[in-house]
Amino acid sequence: MLQDLKSKVQSGQITLADAITRALPSFRGKVSDDRLIWLSHELQGYPNALDFYSRPANDFPPYRVVRGRLKMMDATGAVTDVSAGAGAMAQRTEFFLAAPVAWLEESIQFQGHITYVELPELNVYMKGQAGNAVVEFTKDQLTRILTSLTQSFCALIDQVAKK
Repeated sequence: MLQDLKSKVQSGQITLADAITRALPSFRGKVSDDRLIWLSHELQGYPNALDFYSRPANDFPPYRVVRGRLKMMDATGAVTDVSAGAGAMAQRTEFFLAAPVAWLEESIQFQGHITYVELPELNVYMKGQAGNAVVEFTKDQLTRILTSLTQSFCALIDQVAKK
């Protein structure tokens, strides 16, 4: 079953989110709790993502960091620059994508070379601005994230298969 999932995710027959969901029960008792927690975070999103911005040292996966610009997106999908009210956060150029992998897989489907991913944890810094915090970045970075995650997931399948 796991090798079939690996083959399907590598060929694009199923999403990475679906593959992780299906594989998790098979991983229990065969991989460390840390690996199960990692997959759970990939599936559901990373809690406490605000720590990435407030602590110099953290244990968030570095492959989920992108270079981009903080923006605001309103309910209609209109994107605007962040005002000075966002303080130092508006000047940042590196952002952690805490969103569930399904959101990332959805974002890569958008047309164009640029994409947006919500950063709800940063809304606390957007005082008086309409909309939600998003990061604007190049889609090749999103491809890098999904490729890295797919490779790590497939390597975990191979590790379990050897046991």
